[in-house]
Amino acid sequence: LVVFKNYYVYLLVSLLQIVIGNIIVLAIADKRYPALRKSVSLDKNVIKSLLRDIRQIVVTRISSYIYSSAGDVIISSMLGALPVALLSNYKQICAKVGSLISQLFSQITPTIGNMEVHEDQKKRSISLYHTTMYFRYIVTSLFIVEWIPLATPFVRFFFGEQFMLGFPTVLFLTMIQYNGLVATGPIFNYLEAK
Repeated sequence: LVVFKNYYVYLLVSLLQIVIGNIIVLAIADKRYPALRKSVSLDKNVIKSLLRDIRQIVVTRISSYIYSSAGDVIISSMLGALPVALLSNYKQICAKVGSLISQLFSQITPTIGNMEVHEDQKKRSISLYHTTMYFRYIVTSLFIVEWIPLATPFVRFFFGEQFMLGFPTVLFLTMIQYNGLVATGPIFNYLEAK
């Protein structure tokens, strides 16, 4: 944003960063684990099931990305890049905290997948879902309680007085982040695991 003064270039660079990162991970995985590239014959029903599941994951990820980015594009087109830049300071901090919380709970995804494979553990899987929601609620609430009063002083200290936003905006942004972490986070974990 500082160099090109164009939010669309920023979005394009962000997208390229993700694509290039994935290409690098693919190259490293190919080098370290060449056995993964060997072809294996699968039953057509298994292939159809896998493709259906992969399609659902791809749609979920794309819609999540569009949902998280659409607001900035709309604000930018209606009000210009300055409000988006002001909001991005807060959103970046929120995103980092959210990423930390998500990483804490993403480690449970393989366990969920293992439980879903075995019929006798489906009830335990549902119980694990409720437990995960409960702990997400507690951990996220602890972060949010700290975030609301500290966000504006943090932005004032690191970015300056001119980059601060009002309390209602911070509260609204916090509610959106909270909803994503507590309500939809476990759902995404379960979608990926299944």
